[in-house]
Amino acid sequence: MKATHLAAGATFAATALVGLLGLMLAPVIVLAGTEHRTDSSPSAIAYEEIPPELLARYISAAQTCRGLPWQVIAAIGFIESAHGTFGGATVDPTTGDVRPPIIGPAIDGRPGFATIADPTSPDGWAHARGPMQFLTTTWPAWAVLGDGRPFDAQPDIDNAWDAIATAAEYLCNNKDEITDLEAAIGRYNHSDTYVAAVLDKAIEYGLGHDGTDQQGDDAETIDGDVSRVLAFALAQLGKPYVWGAEGPDAFDCSGLTLAAYRTIGIRLPHYSSAQARYGRAIDPDTDGIEPGDLIFTRGGDPTHDLGHVGIALDADRYIVAPHTGDVVQIKPIPEERVQAVRRLVTDTDTADPGSGAATPDPYSDPDTAPGGDGGRWSPQVVRSRINRSSAVILASAFDRIAATPTALAEHVTAMKRVNPKLRLLAWIDVGTITTTDD
Repeated sequence: MKATHLAAGATFAATALVGLLGLMLAPVIVLAGTEHRTDSSPSAIAYEEIPPELLARYISAAQTCRGLPWQVIAAIGFIESAHGTFGGATVDPTTGDVRPPIIGPAIDGRPGFATIADPTSPDGWAHARGPMQFLTTTWPAWAVLGDGRPFDAQPDIDNAWDAIATAAEYLCNNKDEITDLEAAIGRYNHSDTYVAAVLDKAIEYGLGHDGTDQQGDDAETIDGDVSRVLAFALAQLGKPYVWGAEGPDAFDCSGLTLAAYRTIGIRLPHYSSAQARYGRAIDPDTDGIEPGDLIFTRGGDPTHDLGHVGIALDADRYIVAPHTGDVVQIKPIPEERVQAVRRLVTDTDTADPGSGAATPDPYSDPDTAPGGDGGRWSPQVVRSRINRSSAVILASAFDRIAATPTALAEHVTAMKRVNPKLRLLAWIDVGTITTTDD
């Protein structure tokens, strides 16, 4: 960055730019997989902030590999140089050239910087340079010509079209597909603050979970079986919180919600504020919180809006991975701190809340239940009701244990310790057993 750029963007003053592997003391980002599509429409903010000639380049560059949203490249362009306009610079709309060049300070060992020599630089030191702020020592290994550039031209670090195309190459990292978007952004700048800022800006530009920009208050839910989501989340109780983890042995908050909803085919990003654009906005006072709703509060490090998320178990409690040093658990929903509630699915497998009966099951007849050999239980036909508000299939939990009557009884006992109001009804191919509230 330029020194004046640091003043304008003090949040990132302590971090250098792309290619500064190990330059800063910030920890390396290692986040789990995120899936985004790249064909979503620009938002009104994107149209307002991004020059038309650059918007087309960002969208084109995203085709470099699967899983790279154009909004992420554009967000980096905004953060690094305000789309090539920082410090009074301008982008020639016919050539992509940026004048005057945007040049950051020397990477010369000053406090907070590593020491990187660059014999091609007039002062002998590497600099972050151009509209995407590549290190001058990193650029040669990744540089490509942007669309529309003369075929006999050399990639130019000060050309916006080349820099955007090269940023996409760098983010894709010689792969056909990005499966871990946050880690890709972390390669560009090893700062969790930076990753969060890029994703926040990408969301402003229209990044959504299904490749559209309509994950707003009017977005629709989809039909789905929220009981499977809750069953998975309940099966993770007691597992440790580990930042960036999405299982199987540890989770962070958005990793837990991501993994739970993946059981019914919904792909969420591994980032809580990005998940807050999924589904339909719910007003807890008028709509009421239902099992499976995502509950968002401030959180994260650094703390920011919508930085923490959990899954509603009922109207009063949620399943959440709280923070480092804690475990996945059921906690009261902190009503005074809730910033958003989102409903992703319209539950297709919930009993009448007032009936006290389990959801009808095609295998409830012992004669037709798909039981196993030796009197084994059928996980597919095990159901529970929590606070008489939702039918919950515990199949995902039973799939991980020996589904014998003894093992089931032990698991039920453990579950009732967690939730004394648990009501279980289960069928076996040789008879019927019912465990009700004490």
